Amino acid sequence: MMDLEECKFERLAGKALCGEMTEEEFARFERYVEADPERIRRWRQMRVFWNSTTIVPTENSNRIDRVFDRVWDRVDQTDPDRKAYWKLRPETPLWRRYASVVALLLVFVAGYWTANVSPVILGEDPVSIIIHRTEKGHKILDLRLPDGSKVWLNADSELRYPKRFDGERNISLKGEAYFEVKKDSLRPFKVSAGKTITTALGTAFNISTYKDREAEVVSLTEGKVLVEYSGAEMREPLMLTPGEEAVVKEGAFNKRQGDFSLDWTKGVLEFKDTKMSEVLRELERWYGIPFEVVGDPDKLPFYTGSFDNENLRNVLDGIRFHDRFEYRFEEDRVVLDFSEL
Repeated sequence: MMDLEECKFERLAGKALCGEMTEEEFARFERYVEADPERIRRWRQMRVFWNSTTIVPTENSNRIDRVFDRVWDRVDQTDPDRKAYWKLRPETPLWRRYASVVALLLVFVAGYWTANVSPVILGEDPVSIIIHRTEKGHKILDLRLPDGSKVWLNADSELRYPKRFDGERNISLKGEAYFEVKKDSLRPFKVSAGKTITTALGTAFNISTYKDREAEVVSLTEGKVLVEYSGAEMREPLMLTPGEEAVVKEGAFNKRQGDFSLDWTKGVLEFKDTKMSEVLRELERWYGIPFEVVGDPDKLPFYTGSFDNENLRNVLDGIRFHDRFEYRFEEDRVVLDFSEL
């Protein structure tokens, strides 16, 4: 039998995934989750599955009923108390009905659905925010925004945007993402990420703002973008043309000719003259496995190499072929030993 605390968790989790929480409510929910290891585990599983779905607004509210019915076709209904709790009446508010579908779907039948789940309804409130988060080890999330723009979200990243773009198309990013922006001369596309605000009308660009990297970088592949510095100090905006990058590093804000690769969107991990400590941080993020490092990896030369959808053991063996160090897999981590350098 499902207790009241479990009911509360599934209801709140469904509401959070729907984007039906304010910033303050979501912060309270995160504190609630972090207070219990089991809630942390289940919330991580739910987010990973949710991040593989595409969510777009629609006027066809009848689809929520069909999704709800499909869930019950697949759920193990051996617990009548759970069924009684979740079987909501038709007059129940839409967000609650959808939250129940999300919670049921993620908790019970995540194994049955794949990344090709059909879009579902989130309602017509344009103020509500959709949040996509990828965990470490969840390499790429392919999204389509309400305006038709495409986004590839890298591991350990977060993307926020409204259900519907009524004016400017304002996006918030933490981590790294590649954008292919649908042209719309009346609605500029703005991405706030780290200490930059990138504005475009129709173009393609990459933004990387991981906190553990030495620099924040906006890289342009097509069209033009205006990159503004949003830190406390005044900086002149930078207009980029294809092949150029805007870089925030150690308080400076500059433009440079880029030598960047977007192969990460295809599952390819690439390093160019990269410090070994940065290589290890990227591997942790890419594979979702914590590293325990013994010694100083930066005694090794800068590393250059690429790996096309390889498993972690093959990657480490490939790096060791050039630079000798020892490693071993343990139950919940990888131990790397650079003490003999």
